Amino acid sequence: MVCTPFNSQAPAARGGIGRREGAPGPERTGQTRPLDGAAREAEPGLQSRLPAAQAVHEGDPRGCFSPPPLPRAASRWPRPGDLWARTAEQWQTLPHELPSDPWSYWKSTIWNLLTPAETEIQITHKLRDMGCNPPYHLSYRLRLLLLFTLCLTVVGWATSNYFVGAIQVIPKAKDFMASFHKVIHLGNEETLGHDGATKKPELANCPSVSPNLRGQSKLVFKPDLTLEEIEAENPKVSRGRYHPEECKALQRVAILIPHRNREKHLIYLLEHLHPFLQRQQLDYGIYIIHQTGSKKFNRAKLLNVGYLEALKEENWDCFVFHDVDLVPENDFNLYTCGDQPKHLVVGRNSTGYRLRYSKYFGGVTALSREQFLKVNGFSNNYWGWGGEDDDLRLRVELHKMKISRPKPDVGKYTMIFHTRDKGNEVNMGRMKLLQQMSRVWKTDGLSSCSYRLLSVEHNPLYANITVDFWTAA
Repeated sequence: MVCTPFNSQAPAARGGIGRREGAPGPERTGQTRPLDGAAREAEPGLQSRLPAAQAVHEGDPRGCFSPPPLPRAASRWPRPGDLWARTAEQWQTLPHELPSDPWSYWKSTIWNLLTPAETEIQITHKLRDMGCNPPYHLSYRLRLLLLFTLCLTVVGWATSNYFVGAIQVIPKAKDFMASFHKVIHLGNEETLGHDGATKKPELANCPSVSPNLRGQSKLVFKPDLTLEEIEAENPKVSRGRYHPEECKALQRVAILIPHRNREKHLIYLLEHLHPFLQRQQLDYGIYIIHQTGSKKFNRAKLLNVGYLEALKEENWDCFVFHDVDLVPENDFNLYTCGDQPKHLVVGRNSTGYRLRYSKYFGGVTALSREQFLKVNGFSNNYWGWGGEDDDLRLRVELHKMKISRPKPDVGKYTMIFHTRDKGNEVNMGRMKLLQQMSRVWKTDGLSSCSYRLLSVEHNPLYANITVDFWTAA
């Protein structure tokens, strides 16, 4: 009887398990290679996998019932189920078959676990037809279920370790989230508040020279003028403050006016000064510094007080030190500060609009916050009339700063006529004080200005600061 092995229809597998296709191998026609003892010991799992087929093979020298070769995987790397079925000789060739990239092997292995092996199913059916017990076969769904269970186990183990550590920081996380939600809530309220009102676009900077300027104006002083009338004419002024609505002012300017017993002069100045500053598109505030008591008037010290108290309310960029009896005539005379201190009173009506003397630095001056602080402000020792403005000029010159002035036709003022006030007599010792300036300027000024603040009142047109000085000349 001539027997034809049933595996003769698969010539590609005749080279033996694990051998490359086309590689030389023992001839399978008419004879089979029996398993020797070494092969049995090297591959103990082979008998358990195909026990019946192996028994027939051992008693069949013609190879009629030779078991078919195990199916090969689609990739160069074998499936895990094929690895343990190799002989010792075939294991020696395994390193030559395997690719150098481990990722390719595991990718193929996972794919084979998820893909049903049709060849294994065919072999199982043939073994059953021969009366052999086929090796245990896991269905595709069962393998998928096992893989899914394994993945869930790994994920559960990883997440359990994470959450065990995270439990310790839950109280801190709760506090953080509470603070975070509080900030978000406040931000939403602020956004709603802004959205509820008319949202204005960000203003552009005002021009250096306002388009609202008129130039020279003829001043008129009504004898029966009241503060209430001035308030009605300046509805946008509140608490002595104003800022332009059409643009962003280039500077914040504080107007400091020393005052005592000059109420009528103050009314006239406020009537013209408010519209004058508004046409210049300034962000400004007017401060009246009032000295109580009957002691001699100290203009310079009042201006030091105004500087210190005004900075408590606003970080002003520029300070204009203004006499109450001088009213500007030309709004091109800008009340702003520059790189150098400015003297704004070039001429007045009482002097024929000429400068009183070449180094005159009184009446109305403008210094930036830094410039005034650099010279330590005014001297506090000038009681009565005269000398304090010259002292300030000497301090400016000592610090290598130069005084700038507007053109004569721009720096024009009207001086409101008045007689010398009681308590503001001429200071007869002013020349001696001027000679001491270079020695005492560091200790006589803002750094040594002592006063008793009685009140700070915000009226519609100005802020009134009332002080009392402890000593007098």
